[in-house]
Amino acid sequence: METKKEKIIVISIVLIMVLWLLFPGVVLPAETTGTLEKGKITEKITCLQNSGETYALYLPSTYSPAAPSPILVAFDPGGKALIPINLFKYAAEKYGYIVACPYNSKNGPSLPVINAMKATWIDLCSRLSIDKNRVFAVGFSGGSRVSTFFSMVIGNPVQGIIGIGAGLSTSVTADFLKSICYYGIVGYADFNYSEMVQLEDVFKEMKIPHRFMYYDSPHRWPPEELALRALEWMEIQSMKKGIRTKDNGLIQALYEKELKLAQERENSGDIFYAAGDYNAISQNFEGLLPKEEITKISEKAQLLVKSQEYNKFKKDEIKRLDKEADYIQKFATAFEQLKNPEEMTSASMAISRMGIRQLEKEMNDRSNPYNAGLAERLIYSVGAQAFANGETYIEAKDFKHGESFMEIALLTCKRSVYYPFALYDMATIYSQQKKKDKALKTLREAVEKGITNLAYIEQDKLLDPVRNTDEFKEIIALIKAKKEEKK
Repeated sequence: METKKEKIIVISIVLIMVLWLLFPGVVLPAETTGTLEKGKITEKITCLQNSGETYALYLPSTYSPAAPSPILVAFDPGGKALIPINLFKYAAEKYGYIVACPYNSKNGPSLPVINAMKATWIDLCSRLSIDKNRVFAVGFSGGSRVSTFFSMVIGNPVQGIIGIGAGLSTSVTADFLKSICYYGIVGYADFNYSEMVQLEDVFKEMKIPHRFMYYDSPHRWPPEELALRALEWMEIQSMKKGIRTKDNGLIQALYEKELKLAQERENSGDIFYAAGDYNAISQNFEGLLPKEEITKISEKAQLLVKSQEYNKFKKDEIKRLDKEADYIQKFATAFEQLKNPEEMTSASMAISRMGIRQLEKEMNDRSNPYNAGLAERLIYSVGAQAFANGETYIEAKDFKHGESFMEIALLTCKRSVYYPFALYDMATIYSQQKKKDKALKTLREAVEKGITNLAYIEQDKLLDPVRNTDEFKEIIALIKAKKEEKK
């Protein structure tokens, strides 16, 4: 979360960028691509004016310095720049986009993110011929949030944002996005699902051009097909804005593609989202297709909205969101009680009071993906909170409370990125409690699940009680063998 100091920094950067807009000579003229290969990913480029900043790049095979190219700048919450580069590579090649992703833009304080944004943008402008009227941003999770203030940092308008798995930065309001087209993507099981639903309602009320895609998935980058749809939607918006040459063939092809999706959802009985698809088509292609065609699609959307199936889903969805709010309050109460031994004596009691076992049953029942998604995102939420609390207690050397919270985390984090780290933390807890067999068994499992930071493990004093055992030495050998396999 951004601190007050960081918000002030963001505001300061905005003022600086305003001056930059007035005096654009700061940006170097576009040069030749040099050693950058077209049609291929360049894994790491060091910024010319700031050697501490690097980014990954995809340059489409059609790129030419003589013809400025649109650009999509991506932000990954873990600084894993190659993930979005690979994800959007096909779409970028198809539509001639440059794709770049800074490595130092990751979850945490805002200032390093701002520095990474500035340095990457300046470097891109110095190396490549960029169409500054067609700049787009995409981000996942925390990267989605920072993408909403990207235009302020670089001092250049961003025409569209693809927000995945999270909404706006705390330093940005929806008012700021009035001139920006927004494509939201979120899974039913994503713990930020309800936030994205609320954001869509805000955009509808404010008449901000938008399209939201909901699908059966937890919190993660979407499949390539959704990435392609998002960029194609931006192509349509660019034609409507007049910043891209109108292509009637492409308009028709994308219209038919979106219409097929709506019809498939309708035929499968997914009436609520089919209605949303038809409505989005009528809005997105208005002014690009004959009026009678748009009217027909709009009437189709309204017909579905009046249907019994649509209204049943809407009522069920309200119940799900209310249930989610109730559970989150229940989790908060249980966690507070777990911190006080007089109110709750064990993790198993907390698990019972929070209703975790029932949520697990609902999550595994895939007959209703929306109910299953709700259960999964609630379990993920519990796991993330339990993991964070557990780490806090470990740092405070309170291993009794740490064990209780990590026990909950291990139960609820099995499908999340936290799981290997929760295993490792539990191993350190067992180690400090002199439960050597449990510590070594759990540490081995953590390594098998992906914990391979050899230098950290060898220096972690919490593992000192088990360090001289033969089993620990075998685990170290296992890590070294894993590292050799990757070479």
